Amino acid sequence: MRVLTLDGHYKKPVDIDICEACTLIWFEGTESIKLAGPGIADLVRTIHTTLEKNIGSTLAERLPCPVCTSPLTKVFNLSRFGRTQQWQCPQGHGYFQTFVLYLAEKGFVHKMTWADLKQQIGSKRQLFCAGCGAALDDQPHDACPYCQLAVGVIDPARLASAIDIQEAAAPLTQTSTAVQSKCWSCGGVVDATRESHCRHCNAILKKIDSHRAVAATAAVEDKVRQNYQQQLPTVSSKKLQGAAEQEVWMNAIVDRFDNHHAVTREEILRWLVVLVPVLVLSVWFWVQWQRREPAKPADAPHAAAPAVLLAAKAALSPPPVTTKHPVSASTVLASTAPPAPDPQAVDGPSFETMFSFPAMACAADAATRSAVKIRQIVVIPAAGNRSGSTGEDNRAAYMALQQSRQELVDGTAFPVVVQRYGSPGAVNAKPISEFFGRGSGKPEVERAAFCLPVQALSPIFKSAAGFHLIQVVDAR
Repeated sequence: MRVLTLDGHYKKPVDIDICEACTLIWFEGTESIKLAGPGIADLVRTIHTTLEKNIGSTLAERLPCPVCTSPLTKVFNLSRFGRTQQWQCPQGHGYFQTFVLYLAEKGFVHKMTWADLKQQIGSKRQLFCAGCGAALDDQPHDACPYCQLAVGVIDPARLASAIDIQEAAAPLTQTSTAVQSKCWSCGGVVDATRESHCRHCNAILKKIDSHRAVAATAAVEDKVRQNYQQQLPTVSSKKLQGAAEQEVWMNAIVDRFDNHHAVTREEILRWLVVLVPVLVLSVWFWVQWQRREPAKPADAPHAAAPAVLLAAKAALSPPPVTTKHPVSASTVLASTAPPAPDPQAVDGPSFETMFSFPAMACAADAATRSAVKIRQIVVIPAAGNRSGSTGEDNRAAYMALQQSRQELVDGTAFPVVVQRYGSPGAVNAKPISEFFGRGSGKPEVERAAFCLPVQALSPIFKSAAGFHLIQVVDAR
């Protein structure tokens, strides 16, 4: 290979290596994009001179890197002007590119587009395949649908725009021309827009209208060189200095962003150190609270009050003689007990007192009793009309039974109290019940009967039958 020195951007020369026998260019790093317009023009002219010599050569199956001798890898790239193929060093030392594909990269050879097809139709030129002669319909083609010969276009105007990137000269207006390339060695199909050699015999593609590339270059070269000479190094230095200042500014923004997020992470860690132990302790306390033993209910069999709560301490005045309430001796049963009533309200007992079940202390053998024998007084409000009785009727019945209990506490005999306040016929017919077991009567009466000590009077309580006062006669 020989070294070719070309003009680069900002009047800095660029040295590239070329092999004229193989029609290959070796670019190291970013040498390809460092070439300015005059440097590209000189390289296009060198490519045309080499291709006109028509030196036949084939591409080796294994291309080594000139720097490290590593096998090169075939890659395909797409630039702003066209597509190309390269053999790239895996270590990043550079890449090989053929002369024809370099022209394709600069847009001189590319695939047919609708704009190219419009130019062909505007010039009233019918497209025919160069391989089989078939007429191609009016649409962009990558290859002939019959013989698969690749179809491309030669576009001098796009090559001129790649050289005159700063648009110093007038735009070139040359019509693109369809082209179909064949291998100069075996005649096989070759795609000049992306293939560097024949896939059948490995011969490098060389036949292309390079003289049109030189003509397009010459059309804009003078203006390009003149514009290149007017670009002073000081101007270029200012551009580089501005780019460096922008880079420093962007780095400062990035550093500020990173520092902000670093502080945020430190704050998160600080909060986690505090919150995690608090969360663990909260979970531990919750577990201990769930595992605590539940409190025993007030109506548990052995959790009763230590003393029997009797009814009112002071006797209420007896009800009027005209008010008589029947007494029922039917057996009614009860079980557990809420708080004791307070019968000494100013206007008589409240509804809550009359309708709540009083608390009572159970006897020592209450849990083991199987049957009890009782006697009782039942006062029914409103002469038996329980569903339609008013608050005054309930209060009068309650107070009458409270007076009866007080007399029993004072020592009056049970039958005498029944004769005075109750229904003598009903009670005297059967003053003491037979033994009855659990579950054979009303729950309210059964609760009191199986709880009270023998010969003890119960507090006044209410059931569906009325207000009750019972005394346990015997238990077993």
